[in-house]
Amino acid sequence: MPTAISILQEPQQFQPAYNSNAWVVTSTNNAQPSFKYIAKININGNIIVEKTAPHPVYGSAYFNPARMLESIVKYDVTNDAYGINTDGYSIQKYSINFYEEWEIGGVIVENPAYAKGAEKYIYNGIIDYLNYAEYDENLYLIDGTKANKILNHYLHREVRMQDNGWLYYMINDVKNLEFITIQAYDELGGTMINNVVLQNPFQDNTNTSHHHIRFDACPNGLNQIDVGFIYSGSQPIIPSNCKYYEIDLDGRSLLTFSIVEDNCKYQTFRLHYQNNMGAFESFNFMLASKHTETIKREKYKGIVGGLIGASSYGYSVSDRSTTNYYTIIKDTYKVRTNWLTEEYKDVLEQLVSSPVVYWENDDYQMIPIDITNTTYEIGRAH
Repeated sequence: MPTAISILQEPQQFQPAYNSNAWVVTSTNNAQPSFKYIAKININGNIIVEKTAPHPVYGSAYFNPARMLESIVKYDVTNDAYGINTDGYSIQKYSINFYEEWEIGGVIVENPAYAKGAEKYIYNGIIDYLNYAEYDENLYLIDGTKANKILNHYLHREVRMQDNGWLYYMINDVKNLEFITIQAYDELGGTMINNVVLQNPFQDNTNTSHHHIRFDACPNGLNQIDVGFIYSGSQPIIPSNCKYYEIDLDGRSLLTFSIVEDNCKYQTFRLHYQNNMGAFESFNFMLASKHTETIKREKYKGIVGGLIGASSYGYSVSDRSTTNYYTIIKDTYKVRTNWLTEEYKDVLEQLVSSPVVYWENDDYQMIPIDITNTTYEIGRAH
């Protein structure tokens, strides 16, 4: 049986996992008895088969593997793997081949000829409906033809010398970004005190994880990067007298950072949270915080008194009528920022809705937490 099936529409090469990934196919055989389109979806060597009948008017068919694809992408974050890292959990590759079948002589027969779909990358992201209606992958790739974007925000950051934090990017041709430059200054607009170039060793386009990269961008992580990543310059990348530094991604993106000190009056809470593009943002809450412990106890009532000898009944001062047998303590923290710009409002709004949030304490422990806010309150100065 000759092939008659063709692909009318397919997703772009890089697609967010939590949006629609629409494929549309048609065939000149769609009027055959008991006709069905077959999608054989290859995910990491595992084949998943879906079948559907042709549309009653158009004769074509629509496949959307998004729900099964979103289950295979996770996230990548760790504060002890310094340098440049691949994000093997944040991006996956899949492909679809389309077949057809119909009834011949009372038997359902599959046509061995098929239409081959191009390989696609699925990444851990979601685009809001209005923007996804005109989705263009080039707006989200560091080597895209329209934006040269990283997956984090571009606003100026204030960080402490002890902070960890990362920048993430996604790239089509991995050879388009080999060097990352960090320039440290003694003050904004001041004298450059260090110039370090990092070399990205992940330059294999056939390796899926090389298309999604994160690297340390805050002082603690930068100052612990192994010399194997350093193409020129030396440690410490961020000297102790640094007040301001810039990160340049091979001329494609420029990020700026200022060094600030802790407010000695309050405890600083550093939170890392997953944004809508699957990257992790970081933010310091440096004003007054409130800590509340909620205690829940399960109790049972015991019998007071008992035999105190062979022939007498009595009581002991240690007898308890009520005993706690199960106790839960729930810690809740209320943290505050200083006044923020309007642009930062949108950045922190994603913290409230983020599915994954970590509190990195002063011992560099990454503690998973839940954000309990059901509203996002924004104070305004007048």
